[in-house]
Amino acid sequence: MTGSLDKSLRLWNLNSEEMVIEEGPCVRAVTDHSGAILCLTQLGHDLVCSGGHDLCLWDTNGALLDKFDRCTLPDTSDVHTVLRLETAHLSVVAASNYKCLSVFDIEKPMLTDKGCYKFMRDQKRRYLNQSHVYPITFLSGISASFFASGCQGGSIIVWSVQHLSALKIFYCLPQPQRELTTTEFTKVSCIEVVAEGYVFAAVGCGFKMYDVLGQEKDAAGHPKPLVSHTCAHLLPLTSLTFLQDRAQLVTVAEDKTMRLWGSPAARQRREGEGNGHATQGKSAIEMFIGPTRLVPWSVCVCGSLYLVCVCVCVCVQSEVITTDCSTPAGRTSSPRWCHQGIECTGRAGCCNWRR
Repeated sequence: MTGSLDKSLRLWNLNSEEMVIEEGPCVRAVTDHSGAILCLTQLGHDLVCSGGHDLCLWDTNGALLDKFDRCTLPDTSDVHTVLRLETAHLSVVAASNYKCLSVFDIEKPMLTDKGCYKFMRDQKRRYLNQSHVYPITFLSGISASFFASGCQGGSIIVWSVQHLSALKIFYCLPQPQRELTTTEFTKVSCIEVVAEGYVFAAVGCGFKMYDVLGQEKDAAGHPKPLVSHTCAHLLPLTSLTFLQDRAQLVTVAEDKTMRLWGSPAARQRREGEGNGHATQGKSAIEMFIGPTRLVPWSVCVCGSLYLVCVCVCVCVQSEVITTDCSTPAGRTSSPRWCHQGIECTGRAGCCNWRR
């Protein structure tokens, strides 16, 4: 199931033997949204929630079950993230370019009736009692008990799923920076769970790691990060993730580079740097494809100009297998480039990153 800026939701059959990437079998297309569809979240094996200008509930056949029209609400910005809450009853929390998160309860009157999922109309929706100072840019689940939200001003709030209240606030930027006009250099662009109760956050050009349950504080009385790097890239980060067994952190940014980071005890700098996008003059690397890894110690990233990179880490050296999605079918050969942007000769030691 896919959603698009063209307001349509499409259902695809991936098991078809006749599937062709360019034309492949769209089982159903619906246009019940009144605006762009920005997110899709599976709420169970038979229920999907989509968000944008509206919130919609769908069954797995692409049939619309219920629609919550947000046009009468004070929050006019589109919902960009919907997260399922692991509570006794079915609920979702929605984030938009607003300062507050909102919670929607979903009811199913008859357990035997598959088509009765709908948003509860008596309470409409609830705003959480604590709000960010700036618009929310990211929402992520931490565990069954916690979830976190980050904002344009660089702060992160950890929430309790059970009580829907703020447990802790992390101020990722110093006070003088938070008072400046917010830009891409101050926002929280990604939050990734390291382990139970530990989160990594991409903030501006750097990243930080926090202990959700920790009590250690800095001089200003705010929770102290366990790991902090304010200048990890030249331009703001767009995403981060981990390789197998979480032994290495991988970051990508608008400077078109992907960087690998090891343990500070082992090396005081990044383990490697992939410039597969930069050497080709392509766009900034936008996101990771996951969470499934293609092979052990691998990660897949993509940009906005038809470029996909699959990176495999082997000790210090790594391989980058690059596919240009705009390349006509049948083309099998392409130049090989080293990390310095020159054509690779194939000799031993020519480069650490091979295309």
